[in-house]
Amino acid sequence: MGYGWHCSFPPNWQYYSYPVNISQNKTLSDDTDEVLRLQGVSWFTRRAIALSTITLYVRHYKGDDGVERIDIDQTLTGIPGTSENRILDWTFREHDDYLFGPVLGKSRRANVDEIENEFLGEGWLPDTVRDGVINSYVKSDTPKSNTSWIAEQVCRPFQHACLQMAYPFRLGDSNK
Repeated sequence: MGYGWHCSFPPNWQYYSYPVNISQNKTLSDDTDEVLRLQGVSWFTRRAIALSTITLYVRHYKGDDGVERIDIDQTLTGIPGTSENRILDWTFREHDDYLFGPVLGKSRRANVDEIENEFLGEGWLPDTVRDGVINSYVKSDTPKSNTSWIAEQVCRPFQHACLQMAYPFRLGDSNK
């Protein structure tokens, strides 16, 4: 599954320094309805999402403990958004998500060859293979949510300049 995004960076933007605003370009994005349905999102909410523009407010930084973090606030026209606070140490953390309910997630910086899901690990450009990716793994907290799903995301970290990112990440089912 791919999503198209337009990004806006302040002048002299540096990797860990400023927040980034990214808006979805629906002409470059795949339909999300089936994936959201499988994750237990109601038909009404899926329709609202389909008609909305999604904007991500991303802050990528190192915490006081020196661990890399990515905080993402998502807004949608017409419905409340969600927040994700990812700590890139590959440790499971609980999160109660507005759309998906109780979930468990972990994130890390990885080399492309460390990605076990073949679909998610193939087709990257040489600079991404050289520089690595950010890998996030989220699953439903089934005892609390009464749903059972897994989503794994692999994305190329933002660089020093804005690119028209047609497919900044891949999202796929995982059997892990």
